Amino acid sequence: MTSIPVSSDAAPWLRRMVFVIAFQALAAAAFFLRPGSDALLIGAGCAVLAAALLALAARSAPVSDSASEPSRSRIRRRPLIAGMLALLIVVLWSAAQSGTPLAPPPVGVQFMVWLAGVVLIAAGLGGFSGLRLMISRVEAAALIAIVLYALIVRSVELDTLVRGLIDETIYINGILRLWDRPDTGLLTSLSMIAPTTAVYTTVNAAAVELFGANFIGLRALNVLLGVLGVIALYALARTLYGGRAALIAAVMLASFPPHLHFTRIAMPQPADALFGTLALACAARALKTRHASDWARAGVFLGLTSYFYEGGRLLFPALMLVWLIVLRCFDGLRRVLIAFALIAAPVYLAMLLTGTPFARRMEDVGLGVGWWEGVFALGVTPDALLTALYRLAEPLLVYVHQPDITTEFYGGDQPMVLTVFVPLLIAGVGAALRGRAGVLPVLWALGGALGNALLIVTAAHQRYVAVHPAVALLLALGVCALIDLVLSGRAARIALIAAALMVAAVHTGYYFGAHLPLFNAQFRDAKLYPDGVDGVLRAAESLPPDMPLIFLSTPPDNAFVLRRLRRFLHPERREAVVIALDAAALTPDAIAALPSGDLALFIAPDSLHTIAIFGQLFNLQPPRMSPYDIPESKMYTLFVARRVE
Repeated sequence: MTSIPVSSDAAPWLRRMVFVIAFQALAAAAFFLRPGSDALLIGAGCAVLAAALLALAARSAPVSDSASEPSRSRIRRRPLIAGMLALLIVVLWSAAQSGTPLAPPPVGVQFMVWLAGVVLIAAGLGGFSGLRLMISRVEAAALIAIVLYALIVRSVELDTLVRGLIDETIYINGILRLWDRPDTGLLTSLSMIAPTTAVYTTVNAAAVELFGANFIGLRALNVLLGVLGVIALYALARTLYGGRAALIAAVMLASFPPHLHFTRIAMPQPADALFGTLALACAARALKTRHASDWARAGVFLGLTSYFYEGGRLLFPALMLVWLIVLRCFDGLRRVLIAFALIAAPVYLAMLLTGTPFARRMEDVGLGVGWWEGVFALGVTPDALLTALYRLAEPLLVYVHQPDITTEFYGGDQPMVLTVFVPLLIAGVGAALRGRAGVLPVLWALGGALGNALLIVTAAHQRYVAVHPAVALLLALGVCALIDLVLSGRAARIALIAAALMVAAVHTGYYFGAHLPLFNAQFRDAKLYPDGVDGVLRAAESLPPDMPLIFLSTPPDNAFVLRRLRRFLHPERREAVVIALDAAALTPDAIAALPSGDLALFIAPDSLHTIAIFGQLFNLQPPRMSPYDIPESKMYTLFVARRVE
């Protein structure tokens, strides 16, 4: 690939001067793009950004652009046909009804048949040949250290630091459905809100069996997905940019606050990022080796993105298509698409047979054709073009300017990239633009932004999980580019290590020290009632599992969510009695209709007047407060009540 012409043997004073000018320009861009600045300053920052890109240079040598024909390999027909038949059987099971001749077996059996089908197809396409990774002992030791760090920061106090449900009720519901109906079709969607197959939930349910029916068991799978995602990004970056950039990229993703956050809660989006990154890593390796087996692996991993969240299902095939067309690698693209079609086809065939929309979530939250028709109702006018262009560019601000607008998911007061590190991101864009193969992370980030531009809400950070690896990779390239401008040899290696450790320390300190306390406050303030999830968790820790839980607040709490959580925490009990009442409208009849026996009363801080009402009919034990860090204004007071005979 060609570099921006500042040679490695240029005079030291010239390199240092370019570094100073470039970094000052980057700092100015970051300042103008900071949260809270107005549109004029954002425009000025973008102008400085363009100037900064022209000033940057790096000496790293990514993989060379290649349009060469890949090597040929013999397709193994028997495993390929066996794999296709296995996936077809899973499709038929998913489309069949209980009691019919094709009634599906337990979902665990379906999963094993599906997994066997995927493995057999991969083997038939030659996806298991030529699997070798040669790295030095020092590099391997560094990668192991990064992986251990990624595991630790994702596992520490997994059940207590975020003591709430961030849309995780959807996946709790899916686990409960598999418990109640083990013959649920593996390729059916378990939720109208989150259109995914049951593959994620099946593995998640297995993790719950292993670690327990609690928040640790619920979230353990995502911890694993996050750690594997770090390894996958290392593999991609090493092929494109070499081992040095790969280790820096792994550190960036391991500590990246949004990725850290969304791999500590139960949601399938990190699976999209993992398999999409693996697909791109195999394709990047195929560009270098020209081995058909690498193209086959790329297609298999790309096909697996279809089994999880809809965003990854739409993003990664389009990204792979555009990237390989840019590289004019059409034969490789053909091989990828064949493998992709064989793996992904069961998802769409099951959708067709069950009448499920192919892009249900896009239909629910997308702008739709009507919005664009309204913009251009008077023709292609300058105002219409400006409106459309602003809409397409608006999601880019999420990377450098716009904090999460949905405080119940990520929240905070920072954009995706911490403001202090925006210069690194801009520098990374400049470094990536030096060649067609290395431009991948830029295309990746732009693709994610374009997808979100088609949605009603463009600044919901949970919809950008699939692009976290791209952002981490750009940050790593920025670190390498800036250090290469001023240092070389041993000094550059030491500076890279110091920079990586500094960024990881700032990321980790920000997430655990600043972001989580703010997020927890925002998360609870978004609800009009106190923290009922904390109440259910306290009941699971200290009360009998059959004791009815009564929540009293104005407005009433979400009884459905609390009931599903309690059922999840007590798998042996199919019926969990959880009642939420409006404390301001409490009547004697409502009290008389409550279950007999002892009751657990969770009373909101502004509803303590109800204590007197219950005191006339019940013997109330002393109040119990939450032992966890819950603000008093958001904490239910627990009273164990026994009826007066």
